[in-house]
Amino acid sequence: MLELVTRGVTDRVFDTPDPRMASVALLSLGIDIARWYRDDNLWSPEDIAHRYADMALRIVGAR
Repeated sequence: MLELVTRGVTDRVFDTPDPRMASVALLSLGIDIARWYRDDNLWSPEDIAHRYADMALRIVGAR
């Protein structure tokens, strides 16, 4: 993950001041997905996927 985020910063696709912290945050999103989804939840898997994608892009400062 760190390699991908660092490459994105180098290529000026991402704008994050701390690629290492951004990488850890992204990995945490992946780990915590099990806490977000429940069969009786208001959010569908698609809702969660879209919100996660938005959060991930914001974390890395995607342009």
